[in-house]
Amino acid sequence: MRRQQRSRHQSSATLLLISLMALITASGCSKLMPTDPVSSVSLRQRSAVPATSTTSSYVWTVLASQFVNKTDDVTVSGGRYSVHFVRGSLNAGAQITIQQRDSLLADFVVGPNGTVCGSKPPTVAVRYAGTGVDPSVSGFIRAVYLWHLNESTGVWEQISGTNDANSKTFTAKIAILGRYALSCDSPGKGGW
Repeated sequence: MRRQQRSRHQSSATLLLISLMALITASGCSKLMPTDPVSSVSLRQRSAVPATSTTSSYVWTVLASQFVNKTDDVTVSGGRYSVHFVRGSLNAGAQITIQQRDSLLADFVVGPNGTVCGSKPPTVAVRYAGTGVDPSVSGFIRAVYLWHLNESTGVWEQISGTNDANSKTFTAKIAILGRYALSCDSPGKGGW
């Protein structure tokens, strides 16, 4: 009798495990999370593009693309990122893009990559709720830093900025357009 009950219990556990695996597989990883930030670009407009930085093994998704003149006062926003340009932020008009490689990471490219900003640097804002640097996700309260990948050396350089822990938003002025990442530690030479 006990052997029969144990067999039923094992069968039930196996059936439960198979059901859970089927549910996980059917839910799919490519769907947007309910907490995914709203993008200014519709899902139909999003596309995979080749990386614009030295980490060419990644596929970057375009979140925003907008032409900005050197005299404009405008914010380009996409996903969890926004970049505010003022008169003098650019030395010449440019097609500004914002790209990300993973919506759960605060790793992004503001392009055109390598563009040196003007006398009044643009301000980048990153809403990091739901990423690995969010204390409610990681379980740890740690200092958050913005890093820029120096394309010529392959080294990540720390950028000064301000972290608003209440709104989970990091803001900083940037001197060059390129790849940036929010992290509690240096992402390391050449990328993660």
